[in-house]
Amino acid sequence: MAHQKGFTLLEVLLVVVILAAAVAGVTAMQSDRLSTSGKLRQRADAFRQSVEYAVDLALLEKHAVALRLSEEGWALYLPQIDARTGWQWVAATNHDNLPLHGEWERAKSPDITPSTKGTSPQIIIMPDGQMTPFTLLFRKDDGEKILLIHSAGSLPLDIRPVKEPQ
Repeated sequence: MAHQKGFTLLEVLLVVVILAAAVAGVTAMQSDRLSTSGKLRQRADAFRQSVEYAVDLALLEKHAVALRLSEEGWALYLPQIDARTGWQWVAATNHDNLPLHGEWERAKSPDITPSTKGTSPQIIIMPDGQMTPFTLLFRKDDGEKILLIHSAGSLPLDIRPVKEPQ
């Protein structure tokens, strides 16, 4: 009896099913990451990194730093003395090649507490790591709450999706 070379139909189908499952998994992960809520989570993580950097900077420099939140994004501020006006907050530019400002997802501006009225920063971070408590609440276009970023006055930040009762 001659020995046959090649694959059986069952072996070929098994390989096709495994490849299809792998492609479906990768596609699902990418679509979640690139969705509106996925992009918002990426922005929230970038904001968390900026806050952690600001806390570290305040500790190392032994002076307060601040964050200004707006509906468009956030920026880091440093104290600076002016001979005429005294101490004032000045927006920091890139520090150690790190971005010290960011923007929220274009269509998603948060509800911010404390208020964004005025031009001075709302979140003051002291050298001991304490900061002004704050809350950012992101909503969908229809008003449904989707993401909450909260600080009770110190790290870590509480970043979580919001599930509204049905």
